[in-house]
Amino acid sequence: MAESAPADPAEVLLSALRAQSHRVIDVFLRWDKDMSGAIDKKEFRKGLLADVKDGKNLGVEATPEMIDSLFAKLDVDESGALELNELK
Repeated sequence: MAESAPADPAEVLLSALRAQSHRVIDVFLRWDKDMSGAIDKKEFRKGLLADVKDGKNLGVEATPEMIDSLFAKLDVDESGALELNELK
C-alpha cells in the first residue's frame, strides 16, 4: 500500500478555517487592526494565533511555518499584504 504524500500545511490550515465556518469578511475585519483595508503578515499571524487563544479554535495546531505558508498562498499578488479580494 503506497503512502500518501503529506498534506500541504497551508491547505490544512485553510480547510480548518473553512470547517469552522469562519466568514472571510468577519475574520478580515477582526484581524485588520490598523483598519488599512489590508492584513500584513504580522496582523495575519497575530490574528490567527489570537483566535485560537480566544477559543475560536481551528482544531489544528497552527505552526509559524503553516501560518507563513498560508499567508504566501493567499497573497496572490505578492504585495506582502492580504486584501479582501484576495481572500474571496
